Amino acid sequence: MSKEDMIEFSGTVTELLPNAMFRVKLDNEHMILAHTSGKMRKNRIRVLAGDRVNVEMTPMTSPKVVSPSASSKTMTASGPTGTEGAIRPAFVLASASPRRLDLLAQLGVTPERVFPADIDETPARDEQPRPYVRRMAAEKAQKIASQITEPALVLSADTVVALGHRILPKAETIETARACLRKLSGRRHTVFTAIRCVPSAGWPEGCVSERVVESTVAFSRMTEQQIEALLATGDWQGKAGGYALQGHAAGFIRFISGSPSAVIGLPLFETAQLLRGQPGNWLP
Repeated sequence: MSKEDMIEFSGTVTELLPNAMFRVKLDNEHMILAHTSGKMRKNRIRVLAGDRVNVEMTPMTSPKVVSPSASSKTMTASGPTGTEGAIRPAFVLASASPRRLDLLAQLGVTPERVFPADIDETPARDEQPRPYVRRMAAEKAQKIASQITEPALVLSADTVVALGHRILPKAETIETARACLRKLSGRRHTVFTAIRCVPSAGWPEGCVSERVVESTVAFSRMTEQQIEALLATGDWQGKAGGYALQGHAAGFIRFISGSPSAVIGLPLFETAQLLRGQPGNWLP
């Protein structure tokens, strides 16, 4: 992209964030998230709170050039600009799952902030898997969105493993994982993954959207020795149904119908659909 295709603004760094990210207050009073340019990283130029900086932004409309001050450092905005130089809001993932971060990276999306949502995940009495997973994703997204005052889009996800109408627990102990694997051995089961996008109060242009993806997975019959070998890997920890498709359990899965990425924790196609449906240039 040529220099003529960029918009420059001047501003002041107000907060240092992880992964070389910064919060910048522009001279026009807008708050944005930005990261250091490649030239700054190459020259090892440090940025501190209170520093004056130039911010280069990719326009979605006609470029508007703002003359930088001589003392400014150059940074790059974390998102494209919108109408009249408006900045795309921060992208927040309401999950601390490394698997979901890795899957988002396959779409070329990196959250500016990651906030795990601490909610009560106990199923209601007689609650079915599909309504349950929708409710979990909705509660996670809403809890995080309600805590953010700046413009932001919150993405949440929840995954459950079900045998018929029975929801299998998330394996927090080896005993729970062992019981789940014994139930799944030699049988088909269903994996439901719900995703939900919720805008924060600071971004009224955003819209609430959701998808629920249903996949079928079949395990081969496993001996007790094989189950114990799976448990010894530790892949079961914190996993719905006590296994991870991307882990050692893959050697016992003989059939999948649906979305493999949804079984792992984030359906990529449906996530891309939700992001494309939001205002702004989230995905091509």
